[in-house]
Amino acid sequence: MKKAPRITDRYREARLEFTKMSLGRDWAKVVFSDEKKFNSDNPDGNKYYWRNLRKEPVVAISVGEVLCHGRHLNYVLQQDNASIHVSRATNEWLQRQNISLLP
Repeated sequence: MKKAPRITDRYREARLEFTKMSLGRDWAKVVFSDEKKFNSDNPDGNKYYWRNLRKEPVVAISVGEVLCHGRHLNYVLQQDNASIHVSRATNEWLQRQNISLLP
């Protein structure tokens, strides 16, 4: 097994603090920036898709295309702090759209 760098005390404490803050968070309302997009309504060539009829469908949001489907828009965006995600232009756009970021 390949050795990984040891985590510093500073990052260990930051992770613990984040975990404590996030215990009650509704993770179904967090949009992750590294999610993959696929269509189930046939444009990608799919003819069938499976869905559990006993559960409410998952709300689909594509922030990059500014498409929002669903009734509830009180979601939080998780992003990976890549330079394009933290640029001034991106942050200004997120603020204008009233999109909250995961701390």
